[in-house]
Amino acid sequence: MTIMKQKRYRRKRTIIRTTATRRRRRGEEEEEEEEEEEEEEEEEEEEEEEEEEEEEEEEEEEEEEEEEEDEEEERRRPSKRSEETDKGELHKEHEEK
Repeated sequence: MTIMKQKRYRRKRTIIRTTATRRRRRGEEEEEEEEEEEEEEEEEEEEEEEEEEEEEEEEEEEEEEEEEEDEEEERRRPSKRSEETDKGELHKEHEEK
């Protein structure tokens, strides 16, 4: 081989090597970008799940509060039996007068 052919050959080899390393780097960068996107998606999903759980907990707390309020109202109201006895007693007292 002549010196000129050797130089051409070396240039071609270096070009091939540099392009191959560039492609590998690009591939690695793309993989890193994909991994970052996947991580972001996972984080978003986790946040959504946490929000849903918080909403469910709030709803449960509201339901419990409503149930407690209903129970308190029932306690405050005299029962039907006591109302009937009170009416009966009032009626008897009225008749006696």
